[in-house]
Amino acid sequence: MGQVSRLLITLFLLGFISLSLPVSALQAAPSDYSNESRELLQQKLALMQRMLENSASARRIDNGDSSLAKERLAHARDHVAVAQQAMDARRFDAVREKLEQAMQFYSAASGSVADAIDRGDAQRTRFNELSVSIESFRLYVQRAMVKSEDDNPLDADQLSSLLQLAGNLGQHENYGEANEVLNEAYMLTITAVSALKGGTTIVYSQDFDTPEQEYLYELERYKGLLQLFDLVSPDGQLPDKYQWTRKSLKHSEDAFKEAEDLAGRAAYPDALRSLEVASKQLTQVLRLLGLPLS
Repeated sequence: MGQVSRLLITLFLLGFISLSLPVSALQAAPSDYSNESRELLQQKLALMQRMLENSASARRIDNGDSSLAKERLAHARDHVAVAQQAMDARRFDAVREKLEQAMQFYSAASGSVADAIDRGDAQRTRFNELSVSIESFRLYVQRAMVKSEDDNPLDADQLSSLLQLAGNLGQHENYGEANEVLNEAYMLTITAVSALKGGTTIVYSQDFDTPEQEYLYELERYKGLLQLFDLVSPDGQLPDKYQWTRKSLKHSEDAFKEAEDLAGRAAYPDALRSLEVASKQLTQVLRLLGLPLS
């Protein structure tokens, strides 16, 4: 038999063998992912499974008439199922790819059924404000942990998963659902900050180049407290038994206005003192409303 014929037979047999092998046997070896990267993938997978089964958008799509939304949601669920199989097989590159695709399909599906309120200016503004507050608290925790030997109270993997999903939802202009995800991320960060403030072993110092930088940093913290108040009292109405805290809220508001006025005149040391009063008064109210702030 000639050399060419033997080569053709060999190639044919190799092709037949490859078709007979299970797909998993043909895949590349698992990627060398760090433990942190694997945990992040697991967090994203769990989050997407939860959203696809229990989110308001998923229920709205399942019960609605939009064939396009249903098709996109089905694609998202298929990709998540494959991601779970890949996770079980430790094929982490495949997990990452399928989760990215699932997130895009889900965000597009939810965006197609978002109503005018979800897409409106109020929800968009809320989205931006929450994003700023979350980043402020995340940086606070990050800086606090630099000189601490304690465990970090912030689940960075969960936070990253939430922020990525919220970002995708925002890209498809479903700010309503994006804000629900950001609310979860916000509570994650504020709980971590509360844990740091309530502990006695944290050694933390913050250095700023200028008083203005320190003021701007504390200003973001105060805004975060305001966001937290909005979460526990969206309409600004307090239960009857807490009406007496109105005085503290007014004191906080007045101190904040004074701080802003002083900052506008570049009197940052005095502005900081007023801002500290504003934050303290608001923190007291939040504690009375049941939040574990210290």
